[in-house]
Amino acid sequence: MEKVQQRHYRLKGGGFTSMHYGNRTTRRKKVQAKYTIFGTGEEKTAILEMAQAAGLTLVPVSQRNPLKTTTYGVGEMILDAVRKGCKKLIVGIGGSATNDVGIGMLQALGASFTDINHQEVSYGAEGIENIAAMDTTGILKN
Repeated sequence: MEKVQQRHYRLKGGGFTSMHYGNRTTRRKKVQAKYTIFGTGEEKTAILEMAQAAGLTLVPVSQRNPLKTTTYGVGEMILDAVRKGCKKLIVGIGGSATNDVGIGMLQALGASFTDINHQEVSYGAEGIENIAAMDTTGILKN
């Protein structure tokens, strides 16, 4: 990869590996998400598209409710890439059916969001208003 300008890269050569990972969609249903890995060592990079796990096309029109959808599957894809040794991530965020400000993603990575009674909040945007505490000590520990 050759740096062209700050935050703009041009890829040189091959070395791309396409990954398929079974994860949960916006409605916690299993799907096969795809992402790509290229590079090695400190340059090993995963290119992920959020819509693979949390996209509008995965949710039937009759079930599209941003209060009920989650980014949990996006976190599962990220976790899979990290476990495969990726040090860098490029995440495309177009076409999402979610509006949970990423708490589902963080939950999949090991974060915990609890209410005033120390109970886990529900997945999706409807849980956001109940968050009283966040614990990030478990991120990437699972």
